[in-house]
Amino acid sequence: MHMKRNSTYIVAFLAVELLLYGLILTTGGKLLVWSEFISIILCFLYALLSFKDQMMIGGLAFTMCADFCLVMSQPIQQLWGMVFFLIAQTFYAMLLHSQRLPKGLLTIRLILIVAVEIVAVLILGEKTDPLALVSMCYYVNLVMNMVCAFARFKH
Repeated sequence: MHMKRNSTYIVAFLAVELLLYGLILTTGGKLLVWSEFISIILCFLYALLSFKDQMMIGGLAFTMCADFCLVMSQPIQQLWGMVFFLIAQTFYAMLLHSQRLPKGLLTIRLILIVAVEIVAVLILGEKTDPLALVSMCYYVNLVMNMVCAFARFKH
């Protein structure tokens, strides 16, 4: 990951994000929703201007799409939001697995996805729907990405 070094740029980004965070913690209604969404947009733009890694940028782009579906759209588009979050986690997984990780983590990821999907179908039965299946796959990838990130932490 390569980042352009410009302390003014970084400080400005952090100051705006801190202001938005304050709004998120202290407001409600439309101001809260817009503050949350603008914060995500700024993170995407910051990454677009600062990082060369396409996986990071792709992950943030799909996070932004997911947030639009879950926060901004009326009515809320849960399935599309979770599909976009799953794609974002897939980008992050590709980023993590492109680096040196302990062997077997990719295999564990795939086994867990299959196992969780089977358990979801067994538990939900006829109530199984695409949202449940996509969400379960998303959560496995989220947890595995955290595990992989911690495995890479010392690097």
